[in-house]
Amino acid sequence: MRDIVSLSELAHNVFLKAMDCVFTGDIDVANNVLEIEKVISSESEKLMKQLPEMPVLRIIVLELATVADTGAGIAVIAINKALEKSSKICSIREEA
Repeated sequence: MRDIVSLSELAHNVFLKAMDCVFTGDIDVANNVLEIEKVISSESEKLMKQLPEMPVLRIIVLELATVADTGAGIAVIAINKALEKSSKICSIREEA
């Protein structure tokens, strides 16, 4: 049960950080979100194997992984949005 609570907290943080990245344009945090999502995905797979006969808990774990995956998608959007702007990292050049 503690593993599910930990997974829940991680998924929550991933989603919140991803939303913050959309508004702040912080690519480093967005990349961190993507790394944490990989950990969540791995942990959720382990938990699914440990809970074969507990369908309610399996659904909870699956939904937490979905929340984290959605957060990762938002982080990708934040990265793309940040890269569309001219910055120290990149600039958009007009082709002649």
